[in-house]
Amino acid sequence: MAMGLSICFMMLIKLVIALAKTPTTLNTTCVGDIGVLLQFGVYQESCPEAQPIILSWSGGPGWEVQMGRRDSLTASKAAATNNIPAPNSSVATLVANFQNVGLTQNDMVALSGAHTMGKARCSTFSSRFQSPSNSGGPDVNTDFVQSLQQLCSETADSTATVAHLDLVTPATFDNQYYVNLLSGEGLLPSDQVLVDQDDRTREIVEAYAEDPLLFFEDFKNSMLKMGALGPLTGDGGEIRVNCRAVN
Repeated sequence: MAMGLSICFMMLIKLVIALAKTPTTLNTTCVGDIGVLLQFGVYQESCPEAQPIILSWSGGPGWEVQMGRRDSLTASKAAATNNIPAPNSSVATLVANFQNVGLTQNDMVALSGAHTMGKARCSTFSSRFQSPSNSGGPDVNTDFVQSLQQLCSETADSTATVAHLDLVTPATFDNQYYVNLLSGEGLLPSDQVLVDQDDRTREIVEAYAEDPLLFFEDFKNSMLKMGALGPLTGDGGEIRVNCRAVN
């Protein structure tokens, strides 16, 4: 899924958007000496306006986030995308990618729910209408697949054409993504396989489709786990005063 550890992930993307809408230069008192580990309320005294600004731009389920993650001293597209599964990934590949960084199968399905918002280019889901075997499984929704094919054939440059990951409620963070999967309307092949390839992941999808509060709770817990992965410590990284450049 164009998700993987990306799926990663719409809530983190929303946080980035929130920060992008705020001044790019922090007061040096906001940086300070925050210690080694991620903490709750780390900016409460040094920069009390930070959290309210971020929260004012966030939607969907809410939770307290550990802060103090350091920025890298370098940038690498290859390193950033190294652990992100391809949009045609099988369930086995998705599970393996998440387990490699300490996240479970349940975490993978919960975090995939970030695809309740956002868009994807035709190139990421075109295999769904290239042949029946790639369309998402034995119970493929042919009307849905044909609508995608029509959308992607309407312009000469299909690489620039995008579709909503959740066509029903594209601007709302809800559990509709899972309802869509059960109807054969998962946009990416790696979305639809969650119900077509594995009984366990299908059970989780069914549970989230039935109970949005269960999805919100599991998504929150999985986001907290993901947010705590591999923080830079010691001499690694820094808290940037200007988010666009190293100090």
